[in-house]
Parts: sequence; structure tokens; C-alpha cells
Amino acid sequence: MQRERQLSRRVAQRVARSVQVNEKVREAVRGLNWLAGFETEENSYHFSPDAIEDEVLGRAYYLAGLTQEIGSLDAIPKPEAALKALLRGKTEYDCSVLPTTIAACSLERISIPESLGDAPSALSLLDGDALRYLQCPEQMLKDDENRDEEIFQPYWDPLLKNDKRIYRKFIQKLHSADYLVYTQKPKGKVGVFFVKKSDGVKIRMIIDARGTNQKFKTPPGVVLLTSDGFSRIEVSTPPGLHPGSPDYERIMREHSIHIGLSDVKDCFHRLRQPRWLSEFFCLEAIPAHWVGLQDSWLDGVQLKKESLIYPAPGSLCMGFTWSLYFAQQISERLMSRVPRLRGSCLASDRSTSMYFDIAAEESTRHYVYVDNLGILSTDAALVHEGMQEVKTEFESRNLHLHPGEVHSGSVKALGCDLRGDIMASRITPERYHRLRQAIQGVLNRKKVSGRLLEVVIGHATFAGLTNRHTLSIFNGVNRLMRSNYDRPAVLWPTVRE
Repeated sequence: MQRERQLSRRVAQRVARSVQVNEKVREAVRGLNWLAGFETEENSYHFSPDAIEDEVLGRAYYLAGLTQEIGSLDAIPKPEAALKALLRGKTEYDCSVLPTTIAACSLERISIPESLGDAPSALSLLDGDALRYLQCPEQMLKDDENRDEEIFQPYWDPLLKNDKRIYRKFIQKLHSADYLVYTQKPKGKVGVFFVKKSDGVKIRMIIDARGTNQKFKTPPGVVLLTSDGFSRIEVSTPPGLHPGSPDYERIMREHSIHIGLSDVKDCFHRLRQPRWLSEFFCLEAIPAHWVGLQDSWLDGVQLKKESLIYPAPGSLCMGFTWSLYFAQQISERLMSRVPRLRGSCLASDRSTSMYFDIAAEESTRHYVYVDNLGILSTDAALVHEGMQEVKTEFESRNLHLHPGEVHSGSVKALGCDLRGDIMASRITPERYHRLRQAIQGVLNRKKVSGRLLEVVIGHATFAGLTNRHTLSIFNGVNRLMRSNYDRPAVLWPTVRE
């Protein structure tokens, strides 16, 4: 008997990749036909495409080939593992509104600057309506007759809540960093807990300000940039050039979109809030001698060793509904003062498309996503100079930036992968594979609750913003979510499709 010949490992991997690409192309074709109202027979793989169909297939093969990239992932996760990661530990019956990435208190791992003594006041960095809000508390607070009087018990990290010794060390750590202010007249009380940072080592301190939030009006909305804005970047070529011509291809090879990125270190911590606002975020009372304030004066009273005082954050709190609004307004204002960006338009999902003219000497756009800052231009020198001026503008006000970077190839920004060289944008490979496998995990389950679907569809919506036409397919899913939000149900055929 002749021995069966086996493929080498490398050849086997190449064959497997080809099979995966073919299967994804088949899925794409079935999906396109489904969107158009037609059905595709499962085994109808043999047909002769016309010119337009051949172009669509070529595009599908190209995109399916790109999905073979896995980015920083060690391997593509299994469907159930990807689904659990997307849910961040939540279950079908989890009604908690707290983050599911809660971390245990560890004083050494708390991410906070060593000193905030030189941090600027938010009042000094704002203008217009945003400044008036902080100057006039009545513009932010609800009217007395409409104020929610519900007694709210904030959530506390169990270790801080139950161990007085640890709580004392925690307060002293914040005090040594000049983070706290003190009062004897608390206007609201909050809790403290921690969540893991992306590096998996440091933990971020979160103020549970849900009770305080009930006393404040809804803040003005902010307009941010997402994958939708990145998908609407337009590039204009010199007149007379036609796509596909040699001159057109040459021009496109010679020009790229250059992308400069930076972000503000400890953005919320370094923006100091007015004292009147801090008094709404009081922590548990402490004896004055814990922080060496005995014999000092506070609120017109000389403190004794055991006098009880209330520590409160002196900076904008992560957990307060207005904090993001103020941080966004500050970053936008400072970016508008950068000399190289005077002729640039702020990009957002509600702005016009980011338009770049290759023939123009200066064609620039910039964006602000709270503490994330970006500059895009066809002029590499302009981006480099602009990033340096951004650094000067922010750091002159004691807002420190992480080192900036400028790219014309692949770069990750706001959960997207931007390619300035080939002028394309997409969600990152890591996000694509986790979401795709999580959706497969949903399909593998017998029953799914609307609560679980809500999380998955939230991630799918972010991905769908790269092409808003795809968002229409979730219509049936939304109906299932509403009718079976708190209980698992069998997926409707329309939802499964």
C-alpha cells in the first residue's frame, strides 16, 4: 500500500488560510444577497460572474484577505471566550450598573500623579458658556422643587469601607499628591472604587457620584469623532486625472495622509474644579490629625486633633456627568489656539467630511476626543510642527502630554486602524476578530437575553459606523432586545439571520 503523502506544516497553514478566505467571501456574498432581498443556495458555488460581479468578488477577496491579520492577538479567540470577554464578566441576569472590571484596592497601583500642586484650575482654561456654568452653580444644579430627594447609598471599595487603617493610608496618599480639599459642610457624599487600566497593572480611581449626579441638570452634549468620521475622509486629486490611469496611480503613491497623535496625561486629575463643586463629592469624614490639619482654620473654625473634616476631590471626578463636558471644552479651546491649526477645522461625526486637497499647500484637519488629540494633513512637516505646538500650548498650562507620534502608514486611533499611505480606515483587527467571534458565540447559544444582546450590538454599532448602511440590519435585533430584555429567549429567525 502506498503511504499517503502529508502536507508540510507551512503548506497546510497556507491551505487553511485560503479556505478561511474563501469561506468569508461566501459569507459576504450571502450577506450581500440577503441585504438585497435575495437568497443564496448553500451549495451554489459554481457560476460565471459578469464584469460587475467580478469586481465585487475581487473586492470581497481583498477584504477577506485583510481579515487574516490578527494585530496584537496571540490567536483568534474561540467564540464563547470572545463573547465572555465582550461582556466583561456579566451574565444573562446581571442587573448591576457598576463596571464589571472592578479591581481590588491596592494603594501602590492607584494611577494618580505624584503632585497636583501645579495643576491648573478649570476656570482658567474655559470661556463662554462652559465658564459660566462653573461660575454660576444655579445653572448646573436642579431647582429645589425638582430635585430628586432619593436617599442614595454610594458604592465603596470593600477594603476601604471596612478597614480604617487602609482608608487612612488611602486618604494620606491622596493628600500627599495635593488631590484633596477639605470642608466641614458637605453638600453630597460619594463612594470610591477602582477599575483596571488597559495595561493590566495600574488601577483607575472612580468616584461613585450617582447620588450627586441626581442633584445636577443634564450637561450639554459633546460632539466627538468616531469610526464614522474616519470613514468619511476625502482626498481630492488634481483636475484631469482619472482613477486607474498611470498618472493617477503615480500621484496617489507620492502622497499620503500624515497623522499626528498625542494625549493628555491624567487629564481629569489635572483639571482642578471650584471649591463649591468639590463639596458635592465628599468622602467619609476623617479626624483632622490624619492629614496634619489640627490647629488650622477651616470654614471659620479652628480645628482640634479629633475634629471631623470631610475630604473631597479637588479635581474633576471620573463618575460626574459634567466632567467629560468640561474636559472636552478645555481640550478643544487649547487646540484652537495652536498657530498651525488656525486654518484647520475640528473634525467630528457631525462635521463635514475631512477633505484634503493634494494640490493645496496646506490641507489640515484636527480632532479632540477628551484627552486624545490628533492632527491629519497631506503635509508631513506641518503635522510635525503642529504636534510640537500642541505640546507647547498644553504644557504651558501645566497639562502634560504623552510623547506625540506622526505616522503615514498604519496607526491606531480611537479604536480604528488608519492607513495614511493607502488612504483607508477600518476598525482594528483585534476589535474585528473579538466582535466576529463573539457574534458566533451568540449564535451558538440556545437562548440569549436582550441584556446580553445589547452589549454585543453596542460593539457592533461602533464597528458599523465605518459604514452606516450596515446598521439597518439590526432592526429585528432591537425588537427582540426590548421584548426579552431581562430573560433569555430563543433567537428569532430574523435575528439569527
